[in-house]
Amino acid sequence: MALNEDIGEKVLNYFQNSTNNSENSNGHAWRGFIVHATGSVLHPRMNIENSSAFNKGPCNILTLGGRYTISEDGQVQEHGPLMISISNTNWVVVGGQVIGRLVAAGNVQVVVFTIRYKPSEDEDEV
Repeated sequence: MALNEDIGEKVLNYFQNSTNNSENSNGHAWRGFIVHATGSVLHPRMNIENSSAFNKGPCNILTLGGRYTISEDGQVQEHGPLMISISNTNWVVVGGQVIGRLVAAGNVQVVVFTIRYKPSEDEDEV
């Protein structure tokens, strides 16, 4: 991802496009996960201990995580908010749930993986 791109939006688009171009038969769907990221973000806003925190950026990404379900027809559902840990310019480390957009401060690399699964008829949530 490049400067000023929305990381969450790009990941959603990636999951939607990558699974739409795959064989997805026999009632199988996909689960997608963000497992790691490197780079920095601009002014991330987070929910930390039930209060909102705004960090002046850029901030280095230490960890980034997220979970998704991708249906047979390519619909992507995010399960919970993105979770991030960052260090700011003073090397103070904070982490929490991302609120709103997560904007790249430069090149950001995100590692994701998907796995096929066959959802049961009584399954409501991942």
